[in-house]
Amino acid sequence: ASAAQGSTLQNVEALVWRQPAASDEAAKTSQGWLCTPQGSRRAFGPRFVNYLARFLLAYDTPSRRMWRARAAEIPLSWSEERVEAARTAQFGEFTGAIESGLCAFAPVRGNWGIPMTAVDTASVRRLLSLLRSRYGKRNDALRQLALLFTLLPPEAQPTSSIEQLGASAEQRAA
Repeated sequence: ASAAQGSTLQNVEALVWRQPAASDEAAKTSQGWLCTPQGSRRAFGPRFVNYLARFLLAYDTPSRRMWRARAAEIPLSWSEERVEAARTAQFGEFTGAIESGLCAFAPVRGNWGIPMTAVDTASVRRLLSLLRSRYGKRNDALRQLALLFTLLPPEAQPTSSIEQLGASAEQRAA
């Protein structure tokens, strides 16, 4: 890693979505399952992960700060194509960190079962609750969270919570 990348990471240590420590992985392995970033992407779906990444860039200050710092690492002399390739790669790294973070909320068996287990249902609700508590007071965040959770596989969508988010967003707009 370059010195610029190292300083960027130090500046955003408060970032919620970061690669898990080795101890996090060991804890999950001891529970009899191992979630990988690819596994959480499969469980949540690429549309959910990408929308969550964009949501965080819009509403999460440390994520936005990190994104801007990573942009500043790109030399001004680069061509538009090279800059686009670098930003795409950086976005891929960011979504990879989000996928790792989503492991804490991923289904125990690796996919959402029908019917969903109580543990898996609670995991989805914990994720929604966490995001709502952190970002729900920001303009338009409730509507964006409702849209985000409609991107989950149908069996994992917390429909009553999505309806509540939508109603809350409408009341706030009025």
